[in-house]
Amino acid sequence: DLRIQRAILERVPEVQRIVARVGSDELGLDPMGLNQTDTFLVLKPKVEWREPDKAWLMDELRKVLADFPGVAYSFTQPIEMRVSEMIVGVRGDVAIKIFGPDLGTLNALAQQVVDAVKPIPGAEDVFTVKNEGLQYYRIEIDRLAAGRLGFNVDEVQHALRTQVEGRVLG
Repeated sequence: DLRIQRAILERVPEVQRIVARVGSDELGLDPMGLNQTDTFLVLKPKVEWREPDKAWLMDELRKVLADFPGVAYSFTQPIEMRVSEMIVGVRGDVAIKIFGPDLGTLNALAQQVVDAVKPIPGAEDVFTVKNEGLQYYRIEIDRLAAGRLGFNVDEVQHALRTQVEGRVLG
């Protein structure tokens, strides 16, 4: 992702700086996979743009992003994006959801939808989010063994949570 950010900053001078966030936020209000990034572009004032047109600027950004195959992206405003996520559960103006039990089948069907929609005139930034599933740990504490070692269940749970989630200090 840093390679993409550097390329944008080098080739699109209208972008003043970039702020990015990978994965979910601390509160868990914005669940995202570890392979997903929110990238916010801070733009220079429009009077400093080579061409004062938003569509032109997005085309310039698309040219840079075309050099990174496999990267799915869309352009939106932060508040618009959050509202879309809250109402529909996805980012973007038009969304197609496919449901089923098999992730491989879902990914194949999603790619078929992308392939069918991309050639439609006016369709821009068509992409699919890979359904990789989430990994969960299920840990059952042996209360007797913990007790023999001098630990209570709360202490073990706290230590495990710290190992998995980390802990805010200070």
